[in-house]
Amino acid sequence: MSENIDFIGKPLTSAVIAGGATSVLMPNKVLNVYGYKVPLPVAVGAAVGVGSILAEVAHQHIFPNIHVGNKLEQPLSSLMAGGVNAGAAAGVLYAMNPGSLESLGFGKVIAAGFIADAGADYIYYNLAKPMLVGK
Repeated sequence: MSENIDFIGKPLTSAVIAGGATSVLMPNKVLNVYGYKVPLPVAVGAAVGVGSILAEVAHQHIFPNIHVGNKLEQPLSSLMAGGVNAGAAAGVLYAMNPGSLESLGFGKVIAAGFIADAGADYIYYNLAKPMLVGK
């Protein structure tokens, strides 16, 4: 069960970090998604959350010998996870609204994916998970 909760807990942590940071850095902005106005922090949080799921799956297939909780200790592993998360987040935002990357700034979206993934790895594996299920 402990490994299965990682596919829920870590992406939720990433989504909260990205959504929270977006609400502070870009308050009161909305993104038009298929005709619906979605608060930007919700859209960015969802995109980074999906990216985090893909990053966790990719990590388990590319680096099966490195526990997901230890990927920040391995530079190549953490770069891969951040890159997958950032790329997936950009892809999800583009799928929501093709003009979103241009209006938000591609670099900001990529940075949000990397930072949220690294922050979520630390917070989830060192603080949240031990409180939820023990070490």
